[in-house]
Order: sequence, then C-alpha cells, then structure tokens
Amino acid sequence: MDGPLRVNHPDAIRDLAIAGLGIGLVPDFVATEALRKGKLRQVLPDAVALRWSILAVYPRRRYLPLRVRAYVDHLVERMGRPRQPD
Repeated sequence: MDGPLRVNHPDAIRDLAIAGLGIGLVPDFVATEALRKGKLRQVLPDAVALRWSILAVYPRRRYLPLRVRAYVDHLVERMGRPRQPD
C-alpha cells in the first residue's frame, strides 16, 4: 500500500483506523477490545500479512549474557536466519 501515512506499530495502526483514517492489519489481540466496543469493524476477515519481522536489538559484544544468546538462538531457530541491515 502507498499513501500519505505509514506506521509500523500495531497500536498506532489500530488508533488510526478508529480515527477513520483508513484500514489496517493488526494482530487479533490488538483489536479485540475495539471490535467488542464497536469502535472497529472487521472488513477483510481472510487477509493475511505477507511479510513480517521481529527485531532483536542488543549490544554488539563478544560475550553476550547467556539469556540473550539463548533468546537470539531461539528466534533464529523458529524464524530463520536474520537479514543484515541495509
């Protein structure tokens, strides 16, 4: 999509949709309350996000804390190799 406004935070997408500024694709848990209260209406029930990513931001160090290393390894195992920044 292309337009005058772009955001990448699901809460902001939800709030902009509530304000009548367009439609948005957000996880169910982000929109549940607004849907229940009638502030939002589902219009594309079968829509699926084509691309998504999770970022793990941590200090570049030779020796990471074990919990950080374990978490990053888990993300790589579940989601694939990280892409390099542009």
